[in-house]
Amino acid sequence: MAQSYFLYGGFVFVPLTEPYLMEWGEDWMQDAPHDLVNLALSGIATLDEEQPIILTRIFPSKCTAGYSGMTDRRVLSVNREPVRNLKQMYSLVERLHRTQSYLSFELQCVGGNAVVALDSASADAVRDEILATYRIPFAASPDLLASADE
Repeated sequence: MAQSYFLYGGFVFVPLTEPYLMEWGEDWMQDAPHDLVNLALSGIATLDEEQPIILTRIFPSKCTAGYSGMTDRRVLSVNREPVRNLKQMYSLVERLHRTQSYLSFELQCVGGNAVVALDSASADAVRDEILATYRIPFAASPDLLASADE
């Protein structure tokens, strides 16, 4: 099964899975970010369908300048609304994008959480530029696009 993902502005979000951690190689338990390994192994889900979501990549753009060091961090909330799983977060981001002037993503960080924000008015143009530049066919995985049509 293909990796579920979605792109908002220059940010790429994925669920935290063992295959994701295996991208660090055979010694992923040693080489992947320790907070993500601990999170994956602890089975932190307390609600049905809860799944940690990771900001996995930040494509360079004017909108994402200064955020490059914030990758591989768990997303806790979007505009202060809690994130439960990728499908729920995708729906939340789509809804907030239509009604808010910016979206802020609270990320879990050692020593205190951080917030990264994107201007909603610029997010579509940045996304379209990234899709064209990196030849990414869709801004979201087929499973999320199908759920948005439901």
